[in-house]
Amino acid sequence: MGKMIFAALCLASAALAGCAARESAQVSSEQISWNCDRIDPPSQGSQVQPPRAMDELLAAYEEIGRQHVKNSSLLTLSPRSTSSFRMASEVRQELREIAQEIIANGFDATEPLLEFLARELRQSRPETYGRDRLDFTRHVLNMLVTIGDPACVPFLLEILESPNVPENPESERAFPEARPNQSRAVLVQLAVLDALQHLTYLRFAGSDSSRGVERTSILVDCGQPQDEGPNFTEIAEAYRNIVDLLGLDRDEWHDHAVRTAHRMLQSEEIEVIHQAISFLQSPRDDNSRMAFVRGEMRDSEPLATLDRIAEIVPGLLSAITDEPQMKDPAFRPIRWLQALCAYGPHARPYVHILIQLHEAESSGESRSGGFRALGKVGGNEVMDHLAEQLPVIQTKAEAAAARADRLAGRRSDLREERRSQFRERTAWRSAEINLGLAFDRWTARHFETNEARLEWWKLN
Repeated sequence: MGKMIFAALCLASAALAGCAARESAQVSSEQISWNCDRIDPPSQGSQVQPPRAMDELLAAYEEIGRQHVKNSSLLTLSPRSTSSFRMASEVRQELREIAQEIIANGFDATEPLLEFLARELRQSRPETYGRDRLDFTRHVLNMLVTIGDPACVPFLLEILESPNVPENPESERAFPEARPNQSRAVLVQLAVLDALQHLTYLRFAGSDSSRGVERTSILVDCGQPQDEGPNFTEIAEAYRNIVDLLGLDRDEWHDHAVRTAHRMLQSEEIEVIHQAISFLQSPRDDNSRMAFVRGEMRDSEPLATLDRIAEIVPGLLSAITDEPQMKDPAFRPIRWLQALCAYGPHARPYVHILIQLHEAESSGESRSGGFRALGKVGGNEVMDHLAEQLPVIQTKAEAAAARADRLAGRRSDLREERRSQFRERTAWRSAEINLGLAFDRWTARHFETNEARLEWWKLN
């Protein structure tokens, strides 16, 4: 009797779970079809709310910013940094939801957003809380970049040349990230320049670029030395020349940037080549900093790029180094290893170069990234290399763990040393895990220990 009751309860639970799953799947499907392009509306009886008018959306967006500026430094003119996201989670969610609702209108949202931006630039808002000052400019520009309408570029070029914004008092105190000579007008111009770089896939020498922009735009020299800072008039004129040449067509801008990157691959300068590779290997859809959508490489000739990288790397081995303090990634072997391994099994003809680059690394962090990269390539030579590294990395991981354990709970004056040893232990443990994952991937098996991996490889 007890078994029958237990079976009945299990069946009832499964039925309820199935109903809940079907309801959840139905709602999710309707919401997705509605949010994509508003072509396929929800079915009759759905609870999905109809889209709001743009005026209503922008009014709600501004009101949220006004109400919650004490909890947020996102709506400021300061350049993007980690501090931009130190805000209450519910506030961040509100801003994200209203922004996504605006973006869902596509190109129809461009003109209302530009009008909102023009009104915002004419305002002089007082300091609101601490050192932050409410300003919607940068966030609105991010939405325009996400929408990707080229029609907004002429208006942005006018702002770049002549922002005509009232100055806020105490701007240096309000924007601590800014240099002393950067007024509100300059901060607006830098934000607009950042948006133009993402929209057009091009940036020009002398411009202050945001983090990660090398993946979304290609550097074109317009005759201005980079160390002199941006000359907004010259840069605006350079963008206008591109618009006159190619028109307001983002596909044409993108193709022009790809052709420019391919020409840069023939350069003799490591930094230039590395920049071209970073751009070509990034997905085109990754041009937005608000929606992280990954896709295929933007490179139109990936195998030719692979051959070019393999051709130049041997000559660069004497110049690149694995020193962690190297700020320029163009001189790190892990970056070139990742660049070659990005082509997966197509990189197998150059396996000797891959192994040479990997052996040039010494830190646990670099080794970990190298194993993760080699796991994309596979092949007998790579597997031999992974098998050789299994006992080596295991020994290093155990030694790092032992050193960290010895320092655990020691005096407070050893705090920095403890942190250093903890990071080293984490790095070598990560290397051991990524090595195992790479090995297991190409054997199509899961092994519990490194000894089992080695035993299997010797037999097979």
